[in-house]
Amino acid sequence: MVIFVAVLNFITSFFLFIASAVCVAVLLFGNILGVYEAVTKQITQVYGQPNLSFGLNFIFGAILTLTLAFAVFYLLIGIGLLKGKKLAWYFQIALSMLGLLGFPLGTAISVVVLIFFFQQNIRAFFKA
Repeated sequence: MVIFVAVLNFITSFFLFIASAVCVAVLLFGNILGVYEAVTKQITQVYGQPNLSFGLNFIFGAILTLTLAFAVFYLLIGIGLLKGKKLAWYFQIALSMLGLLGFPLGTAISVVVLIFFFQQNIRAFFKA
């Protein structure tokens, strides 16, 4: 079951890396792909500002930074769980507590993970 939870962390990390790659593509090729033009056209109709490229670069840069940070975080937690690191256990418990807010699927998975991680043999695995 620890492997299953580690794999869930790896899958989350993978999708966050994909989101980071999309942000990099938009930052590098935003004008070519027409992303900036489409967003500027929509916002110009509402607010009347002609050029938003700096703001869009800032937003996508911030999203890139956050997604990369969380991707590495989830990757390290998955590796820590496989190695039986105590700190990974604490972080996984904290993430599962936050996951309880993700009704209905996140709640169900988080409840199962919490029940599993508080079993005596699993606690012993992470204390050793």
